[in-house]
Amino acid sequence: MRGWGGTGCPGFANLDKAEPLKRGVQCPLANETRVFRISDPETGATCRYAAVPSSHTFSSAQQVCTSCFGGQLASIHNYHTNAEMQFWGGIEIKDTEFWIGGVIDYQNQAVNCHWADGSSWNYAHWQQGYPQHSGHACATFCVTDGLWRSASCAQQMPFVCEF
Repeated sequence: MRGWGGTGCPGFANLDKAEPLKRGVQCPLANETRVFRISDPETGATCRYAAVPSSHTFSSAQQVCTSCFGGQLASIHNYHTNAEMQFWGGIEIKDTEFWIGGVIDYQNQAVNCHWADGSSWNYAHWQQGYPQHSGHACATFCVTDGLWRSASCAQQMPFVCEF
């Protein structure tokens, strides 16, 4: 099950010591992150998130989520979660955009989107004209309007983990 409920947070205790975990990943200190919860009114499930304000590439952010929180970059499956993510992201991350777990591939003029955590792509909240990019791109969340944009996965920006 993908991070729902109170399943504990593997590696979270290491945040106080900033000890590297698997593969030499340097975990953020506890005072450098903000953990929050979002409950889904449709399913009753609650998921935990960690807002990490330091900038990383998409791949590096995903490694931090996996190694330090035992989770993945956040996936968003409904409007309620998107609105809550806009609220918490706006409070906890001072930049206007942050990584979420969306991956975009363009093949033969077709757009194929999927979540890094393997969950179904059953909701999208793209800004008009997005996703735009060629080849391979990753999804960003804009806190000013709650809309998603596509960007080069090599860009560095803050991110939100789901665990």
